Amino acid sequence: PISTLSSSSAASDVYKRQSLVSASTHTYSYGDPVHLYVSKIGPYANPSESYDYYSLPLCKPKEIKKIKQNLGEKIEGDKTQTSPFKINYKVNLNETVICENVELNSDDIKKLKKAIAKYFYFEFEFGTFVYRFIF
Repeated sequence: PISTLSSSSAASDVYKRQSLVSASTHTYSYGDPVHLYVSKIGPYANPSESYDYYSLPLCKPKEIKKIKQNLGEKIEGDKTQTSPFKINYKVNLNETVICENVELNSDDIKKLKKAIAKYFYFEFEFGTFVYRFIF
């Protein structure tokens, strides 16, 4: 189940997801990797319409792995996958290049423009939290 925790603006929503990963089942030590996953994208005005995050020409990891989901997540349309973002617990991160030499063709640019025009949201999952932002 997903319940709304807070909403800082129309452009950003935060949800808490009940999960096997919680403060009681996992702790981090300095430098441990903290996984940031991508989930889904879709028009903000119609959250039931969702697409795979990587259906848009966005920065991708070398290997995309799908994360096992429970029935509720599948019904919600979640498509949780690995991301190219590397985060380590309590380690400051300076400016970092995530994608190099990204080439977009005219179809890619059209897809991105359409997503922006339709106010597409995208979701990241970080621990038990789901963050939703608008392009």
